[in-house]
Formats: sequence, C-alpha cells, structure tokens
Amino acid sequence: MPRRSKRVEETHIWGALLAVHKFTSRELAADLEREAGISLGWYDALLVLAESGDGRLRLQDLEQRVLHSQSGLTRLIDRMAAAGHVTREKANDDRRGVYARITPEGMHAFRRAAPTFVKGVHKYFLAHLSEQEKEVMRTAFINVRKALLPDDPYWKLRDQQNQA
Repeated sequence: MPRRSKRVEETHIWGALLAVHKFTSRELAADLEREAGISLGWYDALLVLAESGDGRLRLQDLEQRVLHSQSGLTRLIDRMAAAGHVTREKANDDRRGVYARITPEGMHAFRRAAPTFVKGVHKYFLAHLSEQEKEVMRTAFINVRKALLPDDPYWKLRDQQNQA
C-alpha cells in the first residue's frame, strides 16, 4: 500500500475536529433543550449579543458572529423576539439596517442557560484534555481565527476585556 503524504495525514486533524464539534454540539444542544428550554443556536445568539458591549448588533454582524446555523438567523430572531428575549430596532443611520438587542428577559435566559453550557463544554470536551493540550489548542485556534478573521469584532472586545 502506498504511503500517504504528510499533508494527507494532517487532514485527519481537520476530520477529528469536525467529528468532535458534531458530537459536542449535539450533546450541548440536548442539554440546553432539556435544562434551559432553548436551542444551541438560541444560546449562541444570546451569547453573542450579551458579549457585544451594549447588547445589540446589526443582524448582518450577528450573522457573521454566530457559530451555528446562520441560514435561519432571521427566523430565529423572530422567534426570540416573540419570546421576549430580543427586540428588533431600525438603524437610525441606515433605513435598511436592523439591530437585534438582547432584552432583560433574554439576559435572564442567557444567565440561566450559561451554567448548562459551561458544564457541557467541560464534560464533553475540556475534561478530556490536559492543561498543556488546552493551551496548545487555545493558541492554535486563536492563530487560525486571527488569520481567517482579522477584522472580527471579537478581537476588539477581547482587547477591551484584557485591559479592564
């Protein structure tokens, strides 16, 4: 059997990452539904809004920052608004622009769900890594994220938090 190239072998890292993401996302989604009554996508949107500084983002920016299914974001925001977790606001500077703003009820739902999320991330992912492996992964993922998304608002927010 011919020997595989190093490059082909390295693609197994990507495959392992996808498999771990699929499994942990599935388990986190089930935990959040069961314990907090919200979907993983709902939690993700609340998380991004809660960490945005003033609790609001343009829908197009929110779409760029959520980590889960972006295709149904408008419908998700509609459901979240109906539940009282977000409001829609027209942009003053752009008639076509729309903001999503987290409400106090949405912040409460986020805070209620956060322990379930954190516990699940630890249980399904972090508990299987040494401290050294966690640091290597943190550095690697930050490096890749910076390379692929240099203008991501995450970096500005992260810098502000590090200075506080």
